[in-house]
Formats: sequence, C-alpha cells, structure tokens
Amino acid sequence: MNTTLSNQQISFYQQNGFLVIDQILSKTELASWREAVDEAVKQQIDQEGTHNQNRGESYYKYVFIQCVNLWKKNEKIRHLALDPRLGKLATDLTGVNGMRLFHDHALIKEPWANPTNWHLDNPSDPYYTRQATMFWLTLDDATVQNGCLYFLPGTHQTSRF
Repeated sequence: MNTTLSNQQISFYQQNGFLVIDQILSKTELASWREAVDEAVKQQIDQEGTHNQNRGESYYKYVFIQCVNLWKKNEKIRHLALDPRLGKLATDLTGVNGMRLFHDHALIKEPWANPTNWHLDNPSDPYYTRQATMFWLTLDDATVQNGCLYFLPGTHQTSRF
C-alpha cells in the first residue's frame, strides 16, 4: 500500500480538502480488495436485497446500491478497513494523533443508474469535527465516461455550498 506522503501532498490536502493518490493499492492488493468487497456486498444483498438504503425516496434508491458497515459482518473487510496503514495515512493528512473508523461504505453504481447530485458528506454524519477524513478507493476504473468523482476545493471548510 502506497501511503508515503510528501509535505506538499499534506499541504494540498489541508488546503483543498482532498488528495488523489494514484495506485495507492498494488495490483495484488487491488485484486484482494475487489474480491473481498464483491463477496461482502453479495452476502449483504443476498440477505437484504439490492436496494437496501431503507429510504423511501425512489430517486435516491436508484442512484447506487450501497452497503454500510461491511467490516462488522465480514472478516476480510474488517482486516482491510482496520489496516493500520490507512489509520496512519489519515493521521498524517489531518495532523491528529489517532483516528477512529466511523463506517465503511461500498457504493455500486449500476449502468443507467440515476446520477449522484452534488453534496457534502460530513454534515449528514452524526459527529462534527474538521479533522474527520474519508477515503474513496475506486476498485474499478473511474472515468469521466463512467462517472468519476469530482471535488470542489475548499468545501471541507464549510457546512454548505
């Protein structure tokens, strides 16, 4: 896992609120993560169905399939999510001494799914701290054509935009 950061990368993250780390996982690690997530998502979908958001809004239900807290149900995901290298990466970026896992969140964007609207993640979480961070690891290639993630630099300093 490529978690070594330069001072320039840390400064960029702290100023902009995001950082792209190309190939953070080796090819072997990426294959292992894909296998573990596929297995855990299938297990949860088999138990709860494909649209397991538990929300009534029909548009939102068809944006993506999401499975939360797989680390609590699947040993492989627990091992990956609690990898100390990710914790160190989080503390290096935020400048704090320790970090807790709030949750993992597998998002599966199916072909022709509804688009995801612009949003801020942290204001909807049940905690508030400017030291919180999230890792978004794409297990499949994310491109402009298939729906990559966009960031608005600096929005980590506000609760709305």
